Amino acid sequence: MTPEERAEVAAAIRDAVKAEREACLRIIEHPNAGLEPPDGGDPTPDEMLANIAADIRKRPLCGGSKSSEAFVDGPRFNGIRLIDCVLCKGAGVVSEAQFEWWQTGQSHYRARVDRGESVRECARRLGISAADLSGMEHGRLDPAPIKGDRP
Repeated sequence: MTPEERAEVAAAIRDAVKAEREACLRIIEHPNAGLEPPDGGDPTPDEMLANIAADIRKRPLCGGSKSSEAFVDGPRFNGIRLIDCVLCKGAGVVSEAQFEWWQTGQSHYRARVDRGESVRECARRLGISAADLSGMEHGRLDPAPIKGDRP
């Protein structure tokens, strides 16, 4: 793969991840949305978003396929490779606990970005590694150290 092709693939993946993150953040902002209205009428936009959030619990970012494509650029492999979905851990369904980790992490991410604080700055302030903070904000690690973080 040429450097230009790698750059194109990396840009496409970044754009897809950004779009998915924005969709997920809209869901977090309206966690109780999407429930069927009791009168049987058309659902409101908030109700539709709640349905989407419930759907993510059943069908994670991988769409239930248990894996997703990732661009790998390393010494032993360069290119697109299938990896286990980081949200469902290859199960195809997100557990309630994992979904709560993800929601907590995404809420922390939004607050940190709104404060203009970098991952490294925040991690240093909390006394954890930047990698661990990133894992918590993406729902891969238990977010206990970031719960209630209000600088």
